[in-house]
Amino acid sequence: MIPLLGSSEGLFLIHLCLLDVGDVALVPDPSYPSYVAGVALAGGRVESVPLTKANGFLPDLEAIPPQVARQAKMIWVNYPNNPTAAVATPDFYNRLIAWAREYDVAVVHDNPYSEISFDGYRPPSFMEFEGAREVGVEFHSLSKSYNSCGWRVGMLVGNREIVAGMAKIKSHADRGLYYPLQAAAIAALNGPTDFMEARNRSFRERRDVVVAGLRAIGLEVDTPKATFYVWAKVPRGFTSRDFCMSVLKDTGVWMIPGSMYGQQGEGYLRIALTHPSDRLAQAMDRLKEWCRTSCPSLVTRA
Repeated sequence: MIPLLGSSEGLFLIHLCLLDVGDVALVPDPSYPSYVAGVALAGGRVESVPLTKANGFLPDLEAIPPQVARQAKMIWVNYPNNPTAAVATPDFYNRLIAWAREYDVAVVHDNPYSEISFDGYRPPSFMEFEGAREVGVEFHSLSKSYNSCGWRVGMLVGNREIVAGMAKIKSHADRGLYYPLQAAAIAALNGPTDFMEARNRSFRERRDVVVAGLRAIGLEVDTPKATFYVWAKVPRGFTSRDFCMSVLKDTGVWMIPGSMYGQQGEGYLRIALTHPSDRLAQAMDRLKEWCRTSCPSLVTRA
């Protein structure tokens, strides 16, 4: 294990650890934009792995051409997922480990949302599965789990060689974690976690407000089991960008176009549950009223 100045530092440095110029990295599409940027800055080459609704927004490992898999040095995985809020099954992780062994690909699992889940669901860690430490690593952060965004405390665990490589790179990239933050992180990790239940209950209430609001409008949306995001289809006749920017201009309600997360994100939007329930309900009311006149393809309910 190695501490990080927030997991974002690690998300960038891991590419310097695993890639030489021209090396292939498998990156899901849609995904957190820093993955693609990190590969580019390291001089690597991105091969996109589509995440589709038909496959539960999980990578279809069997669909990756063998010649591409053999060239790849790493594959990004992120569950619970940003932006789609999808979750991964134990069967998927076991298949991923077997696939990584077959093609000698390092698995890099980004796992900042593991403590934000609902309805009795507990997101597993990639490290829970037999063989995971041999084929990959996992990032975690206190930002989401301990409500400490901006404090920049994260960690990398897993494969010894990869963690050791990260330590060498970090020795030239920073001068360590500010001691008071170390003390705060130790206190958090060794302290009570009962606050998480109340926090997650608040996120669940917000989720329910947004999901119900979107369905009342007529938009297609699944109920997420984890994260504080809702991923929904935009109405027919709109691109993601056109829909979100038009709603923002006319109502002041901001939703992120799915296309900002990759080509496969086109046709979707992402809503973050970072405002109180009453504020989100107001946003859904504004969106519904806008759609009454601007989205004739939708059948809205009274």
